[in-house]
Amino acid sequence: MQQAAGLTISRSTFSHHQRVLREAGVLKARVDGARRMLSVRRDALDACFPGLLDAVLATAPERIGTR
Repeated sequence: MQQAAGLTISRSTFSHHQRVLREAGVLKARVDGARRMLSVRRDALDACFPGLLDAVLATAPERIGTR
C-alpha cells in the first residue's frame, strides 16, 4: 500500500495514476538516489484545468507545508 495525500491506496493504483498524469505532462519526476520525487507542473495543470489546483489547496490550508 502507498500513502498519498493522506489516503492509503494500492501500489498498482498509485503507479497507474502517476503514470497517466506524467504522460499527460501534469507531473514531472526526478530521481534522487533510490527515490522518485514527483511534483506538479502547475503551468500544465492550469492549462488543462484552470483554477483546479487553487481550489484544491484552498480546501485544506492547514495541511500545506506540514510534510
